[in-house]
Amino acid sequence: RSFSSFTHSSCLLVRSCRMLQNDFLTFPAFCSSRIFPAKIMMKTMCVRAVLNTIWLSSWAVQCSADWPGLTLNKVPQQQYPDAKCLDGSAPAYYYREGRFDGAQSAVIFLEGGGWCFPSDISAGGDNCAVRAKTDLGSSAKYPTTISSTGYEGGSGFLSGDTALTAWANWTTVYIKYCDGGSMTGGRANASVGTDGSLVWYRGRFNLDAVLADLVKTHGFGTYKEVVLAGCSAGGMACYLNCDRLATMFANTYQIPMRCICDAGVFLDVPTVTGAGDVMRTRYYDIADNMDTATALSPACVAAEHDWRQCMFSEVSLAYMQTPTFAINSQYNFGAWEMLAQAWNNSAVPPDWAACWPGTGKLTAATYALCNATQKEIVQSFRAKFINDMAPAWTVGTPHGAFLDACP
Repeated sequence: RSFSSFTHSSCLLVRSCRMLQNDFLTFPAFCSSRIFPAKIMMKTMCVRAVLNTIWLSSWAVQCSADWPGLTLNKVPQQQYPDAKCLDGSAPAYYYREGRFDGAQSAVIFLEGGGWCFPSDISAGGDNCAVRAKTDLGSSAKYPTTISSTGYEGGSGFLSGDTALTAWANWTTVYIKYCDGGSMTGGRANASVGTDGSLVWYRGRFNLDAVLADLVKTHGFGTYKEVVLAGCSAGGMACYLNCDRLATMFANTYQIPMRCICDAGVFLDVPTVTGAGDVMRTRYYDIADNMDTATALSPACVAAEHDWRQCMFSEVSLAYMQTPTFAINSQYNFGAWEMLAQAWNNSAVPPDWAACWPGTGKLTAATYALCNATQKEIVQSFRAKFINDMAPAWTVGTPHGAFLDACP
């Protein structure tokens, strides 16, 4: 169907996750207009409120909406020397302890924030040496606390407000993103940046160190259930790390983990600028120069003709065993397919300006201004997305999905 017809529907493909329903997570009928009023439907990339409709079947809310903020915890590098942000500083996470029936349940959320690319020598933030001097590459300037709504998901399903989410009593862990590679890097030696500084690609070590610190410092080894979630580049990290971390929690602590990956799919498709498959070039750059193979799905790495394809969320999903709920726009087309060859150039091409003014700005009115070729490209993107994401929603899969029609 056309894009305009989808803008008036709640969702296209949704299947309840039956394997998640054994007193762990229960997903209601997502296409109900009662459950998804227009005001909380996804608008662009990251869902803030959609997961408020997910409830736990085994407990009831027992507290008021009052809830403290989250407190900064930095990983002690003397205990975890391999853990480093891009600039070498300690990786960090924000923590809020659960209470009542949520005291032994946790949501671990992976922050998003795009990527940097080791081969980029431009002056922009895609250059890892440049990114290392920001909060997406260094923990040096992280505040000691953040408010209960001052982070991704904080005004939605990660909120401590029981009026917003049934997970308000759960322990919340918000892992800061400071490695530039969706928490997959495993490179031993530092790279020398364009400014002569040392740049470290240690995303997998950072994630593992945070989890070890949670067990040691906050008693995570005794928890009864854990949900791994993330948005955008953090949603991609959710796909790429889900099985590995779920296996660790199950084998070491006998704790079940489920994953909810939000806006983390960036398709392997050519751009409309004539620059080729720029995202493949960029993800392969991360894979090769950050040494990501050990963080990726072993089954995917073994089966794919080029293991670097496992950097793509939709490719990794095909091999995932841990029950996972995917949340994504079918039309997350925007900036990713507008990329020119230059690392830092993602401006909308002039001939697309009327049809697609910018990421998140496609509407029925602007879509009507697309020419026939542009409409075919947009709908072909959606068709590929539906095909590539089939493991999330086809009969027999352990997974589920909410795939909206918003750009």
